[in-house]
Amino acid sequence: MRIIALIEDGLGRRHLVATRSPDLVRREFSAQTGTARLLWCAVPPEHHGADAIIKEAMQRLGAHDAHALAVLPLHRIRNVLEDLCLTEPRRQARRRRWRHWWRRIGLGLRLGMGRQPASGQERGLGA
Repeated sequence: MRIIALIEDGLGRRHLVATRSPDLVRREFSAQTGTARLLWCAVPPEHHGADAIIKEAMQRLGAHDAHALAVLPLHRIRNVLEDLCLTEPRRQARRRRWRHWWRRIGLGLRLGMGRQPASGQERGLGA
């Protein structure tokens, strides 16, 4: 499983990478540029690939490389990443549960399980 990481190198460029070990990638950037720091990392949600999330984040941010990410405010990058990794998957799961519940209720109503019999019919006294 790969982890999504946002790393800032010693030259001020920000790199959005998918890796198994974000700290090792940070060390590589640190060896090349003098310093590097890990700004944000998260495990991608179930059934979502890290590369697909990075591609979507870059499209939403309008960035195409590390230089373009360096210009953007850090809070904006974090908001997009948190939205893709945390908020949207939770929202989708909530919708999925709601749809499942609604279908189950709808099926029960169609099969007559949700209707109450008239007062005289439940004892066989009705017409």
